[in-house]
Amino acid sequence: MIRTLRVLPLCLAALACAPSATRAQAEASAADPIAERSTSFQAVEGSTDEEVSGFGLMVGAYGLILGLLGAYVVRLGRLERAIAADVQHLAARLPAEPTDPR
Repeated sequence: MIRTLRVLPLCLAALACAPSATRAQAEASAADPIAERSTSFQAVEGSTDEEVSGFGLMVGAYGLILGLLGAYVVRLGRLERAIAADVQHLAARLPAEPTDPR
């Protein structure tokens, strides 16, 4: 609690100084025509069409998805095989004929 009270005046002082720094930057950029132009719209010349096809990216994305799906199916197959082996092992441990618990 005491630490928070010590830090509070520093935070308030920083907030009080922030608007004056912003004003100083705005005055400096208004006086500098180069800085003013750098934020304005500049038309460019050249093609407006896409020059890079997205087909390769699409094929890569589908390939990645199919690869991950295939790996998942293989993992499920291995898990199913392990469970089937466990079931056979447990079935072999059971007695051949059930005994009457009465």
